[in-house]
Amino acid sequence: MNKPSSHHTEEENALIWGNLKDFNFPDLLVYLHLTQQTGILYINRELVKKHIYIRNGIPLAARSNVKTELMGEFLVSKRLITKEQQQRTLEMQKNVQSTFGAILVEQEMISQKDLFVQARRQFLTILFSLFGLNEGFYKFKEDEIPHDLYCFEVTFSNLLIFGIRQISDPRVIKEMVGNLNQIPDQTERFPEHEKVIFTEKEISIARTIDGTLTIQEIINTSGEELLITLKTILIMLHHGFIKFKVNFRDEEIGKIVDLEDGAAASLGFHAYHPENPYEETAVAGTDFLVSPEGENSAQPPAPEQGNVSELSTEEEAQDLDQRTLHEKAPAGKEEDLSQED
Repeated sequence: MNKPSSHHTEEENALIWGNLKDFNFPDLLVYLHLTQQTGILYINRELVKKHIYIRNGIPLAARSNVKTELMGEFLVSKRLITKEQQQRTLEMQKNVQSTFGAILVEQEMISQKDLFVQARRQFLTILFSLFGLNEGFYKFKEDEIPHDLYCFEVTFSNLLIFGIRQISDPRVIKEMVGNLNQIPDQTERFPEHEKVIFTEKEISIARTIDGTLTIQEIINTSGEELLITLKTILIMLHHGFIKFKVNFRDEEIGKIVDLEDGAAASLGFHAYHPENPYEETAVAGTDFLVSPEGENSAQPPAPEQGNVSELSTEEEAQDLDQRTLHEKAPAGKEEDLSQED
């Protein structure tokens, strides 16, 4: 299996690095998951910097220097705190060793429950914005996870599903899938697709995959929209449920940035607008895995009736090495994000 570009110079000290135009974000997550990496994934595009914190191959926290993705701005936009409360909390934070969210709870400006819900949404907003990004530098460095982060119990298979669903640009999804003359075929793990959270449309598309039709023929015969069909194929591919019989793919947080939605979209960052009320819980659980205050989350509750069972890490890892991963992308340069939540 090929992998992203890597080097170990003293200057960079990065395990892998490159450009997302050569090695897309879902592929990158799958690679880090397969290799069970722990460290920080740096994503830079122009002035925008986002950090994804990964433990044993699973993202569990994120930071961004985009102004609207900072905790204070996030809570103000949701009308959970006022601008005055935000500024007062930032002033208090200068004099104590505590997080922005912890101060809000201590001062009874917000409840612990509301803090968790919004911190989870902030995390997913940052993370899901990257799935459709088709250009920008990335670098992964092995490192310990900082103690001043809210961390979440993430289900990797659900993360892939809901993240890929966020991609709205047909051109980007086409680039990720590759040549439409490829023939997707079922793997031994194909029956497991019934265990994950698929919609009826996605299940209908999955049933057309029998190793005889090209992607283009599946698009023509499925009766579903192009974007939905390609997303379903990409999800199935990343889970190891299918592989390509023939593969025609070519080888190949400092200053805060204040972006309007349109400006962020022009750079390729997707605006996260949850449509399914269960989506955030399905991806990032119901409590912090670890909080900056040192509190561990409670044991996750049993799935509600109707929820599908999750795939184990071992099951997810099997057969995913069928994915084609690209090499020799140019290196990106890391810059630190602001320490402000």
